[in-house]
Amino acid sequence: MGNRIRLGLQLSSVDSGFKTDISTAIEKVCLKENTDLLIFLGGDDSGESFNNQQSAIYSLISKNNVDSLIVTSEMFANNRSLFFSAEGHKSVPELSITHTKCKDFCIESDYREKYTALISHMINVHNCKTFAIVAGDKNDSESSERLELSLNALSKNGISIPKENIFFSTFEEEGGYTAMIHFLNAHILPVDCIIALNDDMAIGITDFSRSHNMLIPEDFRLIGFDDIIRSRFNSISITTLHRDIKTLCSESVKDAILLAKGTQNLPFRPLPCALRFRKSCGCVPPRDFTTDYIDEKQTAVPFNTELFHNLSAEYYALEHEMGLMKRFFTNLSDSLTLQAAISHLESSLPSLHIHSCAVILFERKITIKKAGDFELPSRASLILNYESGVEHKSGQVFNPQNSFLPENNFSDRRRTLFLQTLYFENAVFGYVCYEPGDLHQSLYDTAFSMVANTLNTAILFTQKTATEQHQTAMLQQLKNSNTRLSGISLTDELTGLYNRRGLMNFGQQTIDLTIEMEQHGLVFYADMDGLKKINDTYGHDAGDLAIKAMGSILKQVFRNQDIVARIGGDEFVIVATGITEKFLPSIRARIMAAEEKWFHENQPDFHLGISFGATPFGIFKEKDGNGEAVQADVEADLERLLACADKLLYSEKQKKHTRSATKELL
Repeated sequence: MGNRIRLGLQLSSVDSGFKTDISTAIEKVCLKENTDLLIFLGGDDSGESFNNQQSAIYSLISKNNVDSLIVTSEMFANNRSLFFSAEGHKSVPELSITHTKCKDFCIESDYREKYTALISHMINVHNCKTFAIVAGDKNDSESSERLELSLNALSKNGISIPKENIFFSTFEEEGGYTAMIHFLNAHILPVDCIIALNDDMAIGITDFSRSHNMLIPEDFRLIGFDDIIRSRFNSISITTLHRDIKTLCSESVKDAILLAKGTQNLPFRPLPCALRFRKSCGCVPPRDFTTDYIDEKQTAVPFNTELFHNLSAEYYALEHEMGLMKRFFTNLSDSLTLQAAISHLESSLPSLHIHSCAVILFERKITIKKAGDFELPSRASLILNYESGVEHKSGQVFNPQNSFLPENNFSDRRRTLFLQTLYFENAVFGYVCYEPGDLHQSLYDTAFSMVANTLNTAILFTQKTATEQHQTAMLQQLKNSNTRLSGISLTDELTGLYNRRGLMNFGQQTIDLTIEMEQHGLVFYADMDGLKKINDTYGHDAGDLAIKAMGSILKQVFRNQDIVARIGGDEFVIVATGITEKFLPSIRARIMAAEEKWFHENQPDFHLGISFGATPFGIFKEKDGNGEAVQADVEADLERLLACADKLLYSEKQKKHTRSATKELL
């Protein structure tokens, strides 16, 4: 990727307004400054599922991969030691565009005075007296500071609010929606004004109000914080505090470049903010579709025509983009093997306008239960290496601790790459980096989430197929080698099944191989019902016919890879793999059906019947008291398994005798 300065951007996601605006603005500045940009899409401290798995991508932030880093998440800034296993991150210069002080530098918006004025505007201009507040996480210092400012501004105007009118959530649209459900169920509504501590939550509140037939600002007034693009074009435009994201990102990129070049002690420069009064507070009439906002001088500012046209074009392009995604998802879901999934992904990348893409898989999955569990492995494989118009080879094995991609992976041109982990549930199995095209970034985020699920399924299917093929080959090899033993008979002459010698040979080997493959199974000890009576009544020829028929039925009911043996008289043993005791009712039913079918086809003078006991062997997964999966080993010696199954058989026979005696008495 050349010798240009390479900046890193730590970002929790690109699926909401503020984060999308940040990534888009920084990418434009990096393009202008001719610097490469790596955007690390990891988790945050919102409490959402799989944050720890997403945050594993931050382990790739090192001096080997980026020259300096722009930080947007307080969680990352305050807990960066949880995400790094290597020492390299300590040498990466960092700056923050939140109010959290990074180890090197911070740029922040000076919003305190203006935010206080915004709340005072709701009280003095719109006569609001009762309030509810939707805050971020309690442990988020940025949310805590905004909350404190809100409460102080209310207090200065002689207003206090009860604690139950404050709802702590996440800085996402869902957070605002969830807060409204709480306020409604707790009978906190109506209030004069709801303060959302960012615009994303404010948009979630407008979504709730629309679905519950509430009117803004008639039923309640609403204010946000940030002035993201969506707040201007929302169905109810959001009154908010304007942070100049474009200037904030431009300054952060320029300072990050200086840090990358070795500049130290950059001056702290707070950026000014402004207020934007819109429809959600009542300053702009509901049917006014030309005014963007009213400024602090009470001047009506019209919509930016170019921005309006661009958003309109994006909206109408979305239908086509969703069609592309639908076809992509449909075809991808048909990929069963890893090779098929990668092949489909590579063929689909041009239609998704993706310029370059690399998929990296670790040698094994890494389970993450809590933050800090992940350690970047030293060995990984590049299984997809795509760049539009350029021939690249895949299959390289490399050390991701040294570089996020093998050396000279992509051609030497400026680019922006997004990096995110490949994970399923609590296991991380690799990561992907891609250079997006002109589709909406959230669509790419969704697409590669689908890719992660498909790759996980394909990996499991491929491993299962390989295991089954290996097991089948090993069993066949065992059978072939052992049947060549000269002078030793391994089969029963009457039934063609294994005899006792064959059982002890192949049965024990089957059990050993099953345990080696971390699988399980059952050993059956079976005894025919009423064979002595058949011999005494109809003769030994009839008894031999019954034994042969029962042997044939057992071979029919069980599978080819199972070991079926007659060990003498009317006794049979089966070593069956891959089943548990929950299959016993089904097996009993299949044997009885086969016995009945044989009787109707051959019309003998007697009926067949068999009793059996079954005991498990191998390795089973159980759950401990905490609900965690643990490995439980059971008996693996065939002789002891037979003794246990024989006891269960005896119990089964006793039950049958008891039932038979009861019927005779009746």
